[in-house]
Amino acid sequence: MSDLTLSGQQLVVDMVNAANPSTLTDVPMVSTDVTYGVPAVLTDDPSGHNSSLLLTAAAGSSLYEGSVTVTYNRLDIGDVFAILAPQSVVVVPVDDVSDYASASDIVTYLNSTYSVAIVAADYVQEATGLSVLPGTYTLTAAESSLVYIGSVVINFQSTKKQLSSIVTNTSLGGLTDPASPS
Repeated sequence: MSDLTLSGQQLVVDMVNAANPSTLTDVPMVSTDVTYGVPAVLTDDPSGHNSSLLLTAAAGSSLYEGSVTVTYNRLDIGDVFAILAPQSVVVVPVDDVSDYASASDIVTYLNSTYSVAIVAADYVQEATGLSVLPGTYTLTAAESSLVYIGSVVINFQSTKKQLSSIVTNTSLGGLTDPASPS
């Protein structure tokens, strides 16, 4: 599996370097050597890749000029979390639904919990609409993401215990009269 703690740009450049060992041996490409277009979805690529991306030499580069289109596979974000999350289900413990009002709030939790580096360009920026627990939200990869495609369902569960699961004996008996003064 790819090191998802790296930026999308670094992951792409690492793939370029790995695929071109004979031409990039002296000076491996670094992420600032090029600019990145918006990935395009491929459906019938003969190599089986799901995405293409235009790389252009960075302005003022002393090493490169021109541009090239590369093809590669972006990761389905749902598949990634099916591997990373216990029981293949992403569960977010919640004290207050307002803590997760936006997709960025969820991504902050995912990054810290699952050691990934999802950035703003990787997902659709929107409000979650979460108002009651338990609840769900579908985090969708942005078309511009260099790393991800698809979506993942996030499940929210309260960290508070249901009173009915704690108070299982509801027949309490009765109050007793206070003892008479002596």
